[in-house]
Amino acid sequence: MVSRFEKVWFGGSFRVRTGDRKDLSLDLRYPSCSQGDTIPSLIQTTVPIIMKLKRARGIILRIHKTGETTKLLVVYTKEKGKLTLVAKGARKPLSKYAGSIDLGNYVEFVYYWKENRDVFYISDATLLDNYEPLKYELSKFWIFNCLLELVNVTTPAEEPNYKLFGVLMAGLDTLSKWNLSQARILLYGFIMKLLKAQGLSPELENCIDCG
Repeated sequence: MVSRFEKVWFGGSFRVRTGDRKDLSLDLRYPSCSQGDTIPSLIQTTVPIIMKLKRARGIILRIHKTGETTKLLVVYTKEKGKLTLVAKGARKPLSKYAGSIDLGNYVEFVYYWKENRDVFYISDATLLDNYEPLKYELSKFWIFNCLLELVNVTTPAEEPNYKLFGVLMAGLDTLSKWNLSQARILLYGFIMKLLKAQGLSPELENCIDCG
């Protein structure tokens, strides 16, 4: 619970002192204040900070390095659709995420959710499947990456699509079992099923102009 404000305006955010003596930065715009001004007594009041822990299972579609030790993940989940998650410290040698965060891994995430945010911080991550056979055969790894990238570029953020999630999971499971010649066929089938799951399936039986 927030107990009081410190009395300095830091050019766009207030430094808030909580009951357990931890500082939190809040973006609370106050038009009459400038950097270094004291905070008017009118707004020295309790401010609720609402963050919820949520859980979701998903496939890691893309990983970006940011900062010295952080990874930014694009994850397609069954529950929330495509999410952007931040794994702080994930690039440290002894990170708790070392065995779970890798491209294409199927992971259960626990993350901090806050309304009107596009990026969420991870609290915990548990590996469910790493699709290891697909990462050591170059030709299959290429197709593996194609499946992930197709989902990434064709889906909007935070719009769940249970059919599409099922298509992705089935595609990865099948690719793990099939040989290389079958895997190439799977890519074309995956594209058609992905389009159908998004309501974009092409008309193949009749002419779209004359019917």
